[in-house]
Amino acid sequence: MKKALHWVVVTGTVGLIAGCVQQQYKSDVSSGSPPAHRWTFEPIEIKYQETKSPAWNFQYALEHTAGECRQEADMGYILYSQLRGYGSSKRPDDRAQALSDCQVHATRRGDEAIARLKQSKVSAKTMELSKDLYSKWSVYVSGMTIYGPKDGFAQSQYETSSRALLAEDKFSN
Repeated sequence: MKKALHWVVVTGTVGLIAGCVQQQYKSDVSSGSPPAHRWTFEPIEIKYQETKSPAWNFQYALEHTAGECRQEADMGYILYSQLRGYGSSKRPDDRAQALSDCQVHATRRGDEAIARLKQSKVSAKTMELSKDLYSKWSVYVSGMTIYGPKDGFAQSQYETSSRALLAEDKFSN
């Protein structure tokens, strides 16, 4: 009898605690409060390497920012695809905003890289290849979105232009 009464008390206590926990969880979910943490873009600073050529540093600055933005776009696209797969009409707005912030940052960093390259007085051929690289980089970065897969053609054009600049730089030194 004593064991049976003890078992009833333990079972009742566990049930009561479980009910409270479940009610607490439901009230938190249904409150509609914003998420505790929204995704934001955090740029990673780069340092120009004095031992490398101005063309290499220019290409590196563009490559670095393209990589940051590509990561934001890829992660946003994955999240957006998952939401769509679950039948949700929600958009990952924080990821879209992070990508937009990255694109603005990339443009600023690209402008800084151009200014540094112009100050270094590179050859006319290197400057022409740098212009070509910048134009293809700009198309590649500005075309990134979280709503569709990456633009393989723009990426290929950008990478080809980057290799051409680095090859010219290698042979000119």
